[in-house]
Amino acid sequence: MDRGNFPYLLLHYLVMIGAILVVVDGIERAGYDLPIYVGVAVAVAVGVAYPRLVAFAGVAPERWESA
Repeated sequence: MDRGNFPYLLLHYLVMIGAILVVVDGIERAGYDLPIYVGVAVAVAVGVAYPRLVAFAGVAPERWESA
């Protein structure tokens, strides 16, 4: 797949949003009642970590690798 095209970038943003939702939901299902600011902090942490992880794996969109 061409890593420089828009659908590939969109796919990664959708996966990142899905990962954020899964992580926050997993924490809440584990029995922790998260205040909104903790949920936002977890979402920011996943949002910052995801591009770095996919860049390390070598599957990041070209726009993320140059940033």
